[in-house]
Amino acid sequence: MTEREDRCPCTPRGEARRQAMIEATWDAVLEKGFAAVTLADIIERSGGSKSTLYASFGGKEGLLFEALRQRVQVFAAQLRVTLRSDEDPARALREFARAFARRMMDKDASRFYYLMVAEAQHMGPLIAQFLEEGPAETQRCLAEYLAEANRDGKLVVEDPDAAADLFLSMLQGQCVFNAFAHALDGEALEAHNRQIAARAEATVGHFLRATLPREAAAR
Repeated sequence: MTEREDRCPCTPRGEARRQAMIEATWDAVLEKGFAAVTLADIIERSGGSKSTLYASFGGKEGLLFEALRQRVQVFAAQLRVTLRSDEDPARALREFARAFARRMMDKDASRFYYLMVAEAQHMGPLIAQFLEEGPAETQRCLAEYLAEANRDGKLVVEDPDAAADLFLSMLQGQCVFNAFAHALDGEALEAHNRQIAARAEATVGHFLRATLPREAAAR
């Protein structure tokens, strides 16, 4: 196996090296923060080489963004499967909200949000890219579901984009506080997570009261 083949993501070995660097980057970011992570950190953790890193990602920023993008894709896929058009909207939205809340309760996620707040002034372009890939994609996914539910007469949603934004804003109401949840432990963390779960349930209830057709809401 030549070094060129090793660096090429189209080969199994090249893809394995590439993925190892992505995983190492994510772990290093959570441990040290965006700005403090160095190429040497990533190479040491992944066992790769600087030439492989530059060939695959173009440098540190490209690698950071790819690590974030992969997490976003996994999260978006997990949320999308909850929004089944053949399900009752109340059930689908509750599953969506619960999946979202579970993510908010995840320790890695709270650490990541904390880093975004703490390092926003230094990592502006990267965070802007993440926001487009992450929250914007989640909102588009939810808006598509709401538009379909509106067409099918299951919900009354005049502006699916605005409704999706409102729904997510209600869910994320404690997101700023959650950014610091990684500093909690024991009973304090459990209480914090219960608040997030309760908020998810309350959000769905409020949203359904505003969007269910009158005859369905009356039942």
